Amino acid sequence: MRIVVLISALLWIGCQPITPQTNTSNKYFNLSGFAQELLISQAKDKNSVVKITQVNNVEERNSGFYPDSSFWAIELSSLLNANLNKPSLSDAYSIQSNVSEKNSNLLKTVYTASPETNAHITLLEVKYLKNPKEVRQIIAFIKSENSVYNTHQVINLWLNKYGSQLLIDSIYMQGFNKTVLLDSMKYSSKVVVVR
Repeated sequence: MRIVVLISALLWIGCQPITPQTNTSNKYFNLSGFAQELLISQAKDKNSVVKITQVNNVEERNSGFYPDSSFWAIELSSLLNANLNKPSLSDAYSIQSNVSEKNSNLLKTVYTASPETNAHITLLEVKYLKNPKEVRQIIAFIKSENSVYNTHQVINLWLNKYGSQLLIDSIYMQGFNKTVLLDSMKYSSKVVVVR
């Protein structure tokens, strides 16, 4: 089971284009930079995690282990590879700012990709407390389609501030992969940090 999940993650990462970061100002939320900062913070966090993975209705549970930076790099890989600020996407997204979140004290900024663009992130919601720098939740809808594979994924990332550090409370992702010559795969993964 672990091998299937690892191979799927590596295939998905390997199929993503590598986009170098430039020093230009970001028009949109710097998701890959934000994920890189989280990766650095999480590597210093000494709390254990519980991870529940399900692939085609087969569940695996790992609990009470202490993750290293490679664990977080895999868990955050979809966000680390997501660059909304590529020059080719300069006018790809409409932005709604300071949207009130129902039944919550959070506000959100919503980035919606135009249907005709080739954006991998089709919808991004960044939820925050009063100030956009106080991020508490990120929801990303990601898709990649070509003649070899078709993948759709939703990622929910919940964060909180502990001292001066913004750290992950949990990550939930679910998705669908179809690769030529392989069976389709439905998967979900939940990681909860035990504090």
